[in-house]
Amino acid sequence: MMQNHHQLAMAIAVLTLTAGMLFGMTTVRADIATDSSSAVTSSASTSSATSSSTSQSSNTTQSSGSQSTSQTTTTETKPQPVYAKVSKLTKVNYYTTMGANQKHNYGVYSSGAYNTSAANRVKVKTGRTFAGKTIHITREEVVAGATWLKFTYNHKYTGWIHQNATVKTTYRLYAPLIGQRPELPTGCEITATAMMLQFAGAKVTKLSLAKEMPRSSNPNKGFVGNPYSKSGWYIYPKGLLPVVKKHLGSAKNLTGASLTTIKKYLRKNHLVVVYVAGVDGFSNHALTLTGYSSTRLYYNDPWTKKRTSMSNATMTKHRKADANRALSY
Repeated sequence: MMQNHHQLAMAIAVLTLTAGMLFGMTTVRADIATDSSSAVTSSASTSSATSSSTSQSSNTTQSSGSQSTSQTTTTETKPQPVYAKVSKLTKVNYYTTMGANQKHNYGVYSSGAYNTSAANRVKVKTGRTFAGKTIHITREEVVAGATWLKFTYNHKYTGWIHQNATVKTTYRLYAPLIGQRPELPTGCEITATAMMLQFAGAKVTKLSLAKEMPRSSNPNKGFVGNPYSKSGWYIYPKGLLPVVKKHLGSAKNLTGASLTTIKKYLRKNHLVVVYVAGVDGFSNHALTLTGYSSTRLYYNDPWTKKRTSMSNATMTKHRKADANRALSY
């Protein structure tokens, strides 16, 4: 009986020990599972945080780039237009003819040469509009080595055009028109000289100059006879040099000068008094040259008190008949 009791006790002890061991292993496994779950949760949290940080960084970069682009667009300025510079501006006063403008129809601009201002980038008319018309030139403007002209047509329309649009061989000046009659029936030379001096700015009249004009029996020194009389004779350029120099500061005896030389004086806006024979019925007469074209010479006639012209050939013939005498300054 006691033996059986002892065996029972031993069996109970073994069972108790086995149960304890099983309980311990179960607890350890549960702790491991708990730690593993925590680790997974921690890892997931870390990954989520990292992803969130990356997303925020990306958003920040995109936002920064967007702001930078926006700022660049806002501060960007358009390039300022570059206009041509005027290197020389000259006040002039002459007349010429507008060319045909067939090969190249030059533009007309409102207030200056092309591209000297915003307004002068757009032409308002063309040279062909005024082809063959006489135009009045009042300004010359040099831009990039080219000459531009301010012109007026018919006292109404004003514009600017390239010099190449005009007829360069035509150049006319408008001098005061003075008639010698009735006071000076034989005073054509001094009256022609009065027109030349007045054009140059001298405050003179034909009668004031007639009083100043020297008298002599030698036409190279003074007037021969009486200019107030129909029986008066003449005075040569050399005799008038002192009168011209007194009022203009210089005087030129152009006797013998060619038409080419005379045209150069006219181009400098210096009128020229020429002596001719066989004009207006006189054996010797004086005219005030005011301009030229390729084929003609323009002049003021003190006898007829008219502005007129004659061909180069005809002028050459009449000048030769009076020894090619001429006077300027």
